[in-house]
Amino acid sequence: MRDAVMSLDPQGIVTAVTPAFEAIFDVTASELVGRSFAETMIEHPELEAFNDTVFDAVTDPSNTATHDIVVKRGGERRYLSVRTNLLRMPDTSARHGLIAAIVFSAFHAAWGFTLVLFTFVPSFLFGWMYNRHGTLIGVSILHFLLGTVIFVLGLN
Repeated sequence: MRDAVMSLDPQGIVTAVTPAFEAIFDVTASELVGRSFAETMIEHPELEAFNDTVFDAVTDPSNTATHDIVVKRGGERRYLSVRTNLLRMPDTSARHGLIAAIVFSAFHAAWGFTLVLFTFVPSFLFGWMYNRHGTLIGVSILHFLLGTVIFVLGLN
C-alpha cells in the first residue's frame, strides 16, 4: 500500500500504521501502535496541522473530511492531503442481547412458560440497558429492585 494510513480505536489508541505513514512522519510502528495518539503525536509542534485534522475527526466522527496540510519533518515541507473517516462494524448488540435473553429464558422452560416469560423480559431489558449505557451499575440496581419486589410479593 502506497497510502500513509494510521488507524485509531474509539479510545484514541493507535492500532496500525502503514510503512508509508512511517516514512512520511519519520516514526516506526513500534513507537505508535498500542499507545494513544495524544501521547505520540501531540508532542511534535511541527505536526500541528495534522493533529488538528485528527482532532476534528475525533470530535465529529460522523464528518468525513479531506484536508490539505503542510507537515514539516526532517527539515523539509511535505504537502499532504489527509482524509479522515470513521469505520464502524455494524451494530449487532441488540441482536446479541435478544439471543442471550432467549437462551437464558429457555433454560427456565422446565419450570413452565410463565417463568420463561418472567426471565425473558428482564433479561432483554438488562441487555438493552447494558448496551445503551455500557455499564453494569444500572443493570445491577434494577436486578436488585426486581428481585426484592418478587421476594416481597412472595413470587419466588
